[in-house]
Amino acid sequence: MSLTMLEGSTQLDRAKLAKDLTFEEWMRLTDDEKRYVYKSVWNPRRPEIGAATREEILKKFRESLPVPDEDIIMLRYDYFGACVGAIHIVLKNPTHKIPSHFAWLPVNKGVLKGDRIKWRWSL
Repeated sequence: MSLTMLEGSTQLDRAKLAKDLTFEEWMRLTDDEKRYVYKSVWNPRRPEIGAATREEILKKFRESLPVPDEDIIMLRYDYFGACVGAIHIVLKNPTHKIPSHFAWLPVNKGVLKGDRIKWRWSL
């Protein structure tokens, strides 16, 4: 289903995509459906929409990392720019390998350098 078709789709399709999803439900969505949710449903001005879905994704992302808890300074889903979101992770140790994407979403890695964070942007 193309994004154009999604935008012109019935209310039922939009309702399906606008609700909180489990991680498994998120992974079953097509790329076009994920793109629609990412760009049109999730919104920094209304962060409660999709919050449970994003938390599920963060939980699975954390479980997938071979990084000790003490090396993770910050892990969250956050927005930058105009409604562009990503998983943000800040580590004490820059040698840990972090994927640039997880569950279709971009991952931005930050490393603590003194009192500043140096970011590796994935977008």
